[in-house]
Amino acid sequence: MKYKELFIFAAGTTPQIITETLYAMLKKNPPVEPDEIFILTTKVGREKMVCELLGNSRLKAFFKEFGLEPVEPSVVVISDDKG
Repeated sequence: MKYKELFIFAAGTTPQIITETLYAMLKKNPPVEPDEIFILTTKVGREKMVCELLGNSRLKAFFKEFGLEPVEPSVVVISDDKG
């Protein structure tokens, strides 16, 4: 039975934490490759993720560089009762 590797990130406004962690997981023995990625962040954090990680295809380039199938992350915005 193959397990799914779910990567769940709690991220603020620093998108490089995603690629740095993915890189570290790929360097493990054996490597751990994500099947799904979830990014929990704020509204401001989502804007940074979209602009700096997803919108300019940095994440797709990362997957290509390491010969991996690209994984489209789900970005979940955490909000309080005031939005």
